Amino acid sequence: MLGTFVSLAGLWWKRHSHPANIAFLSVFTFFEAYVLGAATAFYKDSIVAQALAITLGLFIVLTLFSMQSRYDFSKLGSILFFSLWAVILVGFVQIFLPFNRTFDLIMAVVIALVFCGYILYDTHMIMHRLSPDEYIIASLDLYLDVVNLFLAILRILNNRD
Repeated sequence: MLGTFVSLAGLWWKRHSHPANIAFLSVFTFFEAYVLGAATAFYKDSIVAQALAITLGLFIVLTLFSMQSRYDFSKLGSILFFSLWAVILVGFVQIFLPFNRTFDLIMAVVIALVFCGYILYDTHMIMHRLSPDEYIIASLDLYLDVVNLFLAILRILNNRD
């Protein structure tokens, strides 16, 4: 976990310095893959495969929709930001006051919806707002959206068993 945070800090610090930004993104991706591998080891293979397929399908549909839509998804930015912080706060409270399985399922659905919104938002930002020099931040944003959506879907599928 520490490697993930250190590489993320380095990535943010060197986001405009090529090739350091590529190196930090690669290191971050490596550490994140390790954490994801450890997290998915606790789930059945079939659930992981289903979550991966659903995540891929949602990502493709949401990205294509955002690319062709005339709607300005940048308006969702503040709503998504506060929704994410609310989810983080509830998750922090859940550490000390564990909730029941139903509430965990509801939280997983809310998290999935938030990150579906972030995929729409970040794709719109890439298409219309970010400069080509911001390619590292853009790729990091979408990567984290997909990873968090995958983890939320994994929780949803695991809860239905």
